[in-house]
Amino acid sequence: MRIKLYSTLSTSLIIYKNAMAENYTSEITQFLQAYKAAHTDVEQRQRDGRARLWDKPQDPELTEGFKQARVRQGPYVYQNN
Repeated sequence: MRIKLYSTLSTSLIIYKNAMAENYTSEITQFLQAYKAAHTDVEQRQRDGRARLWDKPQDPELTEGFKQARVRQGPYVYQNN
């Protein structure tokens, strides 16, 4: 009997959480949605900023040199022996 009650209670909680998740929108999400609606170019500016800072062409020879020059870290980082 107890297992069935727990199972029903658990199912009810899952259904309640799913319904709550579908209907709930946090204040920050509402703000971001309103901001993006008012500033339609923000996503493109974010992509441009990412491309400027992170999306750089990689030089395969330079990358291989970095891999070969790597020094293996010892088991005790703070010990100099």
